[in-house]
Amino acid sequence: MPFAHDFFDAIVSLDSYHYYGTDFGYLEFHILRHLKRGGQIGIVSPAYPVEIPLPSPEHPGDDWHWMNSVDWWERHWNRYPEMDVEHCKALSNGWQSWVRWHELCLGHGRRDDWAESEIRQLREDEGRYLGFVRMVGRRTYEMTLIGTTSTPE
Repeated sequence: MPFAHDFFDAIVSLDSYHYYGTDFGYLEFHILRHLKRGGQIGIVSPAYPVEIPLPSPEHPGDDWHWMNSVDWWERHWNRYPEMDVEHCKALSNGWQSWVRWHELCLGHGRRDDWAESEIRQLREDEGRYLGFVRMVGRRTYEMTLIGTTSTPE
């Protein structure tokens, strides 16, 4: 991103972080460097509210292989010493918000086979395995970057 280091007081990501934020170094090398010391990052992304048991149940099925659990997200962010995870919980009734979003899109003329399929699956699941994670983290201390050093205000 073409932003200066220590530029943002807060960074927010809604329903997109799961596409790129699972990479081990993404948070450190592409997000935290732009966040001021003491600044917060907040995300809401699709996630399993609980760990999927092994062997995997028939539901939710292969369509959802890309998702991670709320606990996985907390472990993932806790590996960064530059940040404290302040909040990591499943969004209560997040699956209902997901259904409502699809219904609104369909109600405004957007036709997608996958949307109707997701609505069916989300309603069948009723939040057992399909939902959202809500996370907030705070950058806690200095980051030494290649050729630069972040300084407190």
